[in-house]
Amino acid sequence: MWCPHFKTQVVLNSDGFHHLQFSTRRERNKREQLLKFRLLPLALHIIRQLGTVQEYPKLLTPVGKARHGFIPMKDVEYWGLVAIVGQRQIKVRAVLRRVGTGNITFWSVMPYS
Repeated sequence: MWCPHFKTQVVLNSDGFHHLQFSTRRERNKREQLLKFRLLPLALHIIRQLGTVQEYPKLLTPVGKARHGFIPMKDVEYWGLVAIVGQRQIKVRAVLRRVGTGNITFWSVMPYS
């Protein structure tokens, strides 16, 4: 899907959908999973209509599976896009992620508090 802020396509792939169901440590509870999936259409709207980025951390993070006892480290960028959306006018954060020099991908969605 096209994101006007980045002037590029944002990739929707299985990594983002997996992250809606699981955190790094465990499976999210069913209530949290349902909330994230209900907010997904609002997140897609935010990405398509975005004008500015509200949050931007860049971290050196372990990514992938261990090789020879070590997990490779890569620069990972996250963008938090916050907007008030939907019929009920709720504040939602959509999160995009890029690992290294790869594509920008949808990573998560949550109520903003």
